[in-house]
Amino acid sequence: SQDEGETYSFPTPILDTVLDDRDVGLCPFGESGLILTTFNVPNSSMKEWSATHKDVDDEKIQAYMKGYMNTITDEEEKAAIGSWFRVSFDNGRTFGTPYKSPITSPHGPIELQNGKILWVGNYHYPDQKNENFSAAAYYINPHDGTMEKIGVIPDFSYDGEEVGLCEIGTRQLRDGRIIAHIRNSKRFNIYQVVSFDDGRTWTEPKQILPNYGGAPSYILEMPDGTLVATYGYRSTKPYCLKVMFSKDKGETWDTGYNL
Repeated sequence: SQDEGETYSFPTPILDTVLDDRDVGLCPFGESGLILTTFNVPNSSMKEWSATHKDVDDEKIQAYMKGYMNTITDEEEKAAIGSWFRVSFDNGRTFGTPYKSPITSPHGPIELQNGKILWVGNYHYPDQKNENFSAAAYYINPHDGTMEKIGVIPDFSYDGEEVGLCEIGTRQLRDGRIIAHIRNSKRFNIYQVVSFDDGRTWTEPKQILPNYGGAPSYILEMPDGTLVATYGYRSTKPYCLKVMFSKDKGETWDTGYNL
């Protein structure tokens, strides 16, 4: 769009593997750079989902989905599976080579005040979980797709149960601190960590929503310094989008407002 969202160009495919590609993130950087991120799920997970998901109860749709998924070979899945990103240097009109990333997050990376591109995400696939943590921070070189690991967010537990770290949303505030909100996949709530050194080290996780209070989060900083974070809620119906506010740079949050 070139008129603040009033009208849009025709859609163009950016990445389309044989698997289920989802959750696009967009990171503008520099004068005209744009990084697009996405990830996909294994074919076996889609087969399980299609067989059990209540929204897909039409037999013809079921047959079509299973028919397609049965055409995907193990070799095709191995080549396609992963978290991907592509880089544009002309505001998203054209994109370069697809690159694989060891981590994933719904909204992708952010550009820091120092010009570096920071991506904080979780290790999503089994062959990546060979270390004692599930989430990490990386710098991305947009010119060649290389990624440098600079910090980690260690696994932690709540009431003796390991917290499932995933779907991390990140924002750098004007004072330089970086706030990351982490979805606890087991209790469907949000934990917060903060970095004061551009993502290299992080504070101890702090729970900011009650168990089953909602997730994941997307954070914005308003001109007056107020933080606005939206998050999904689907613990009880009606499902909805909620929003919370912080007037003290994330120290405390006023939560629970419905959109």
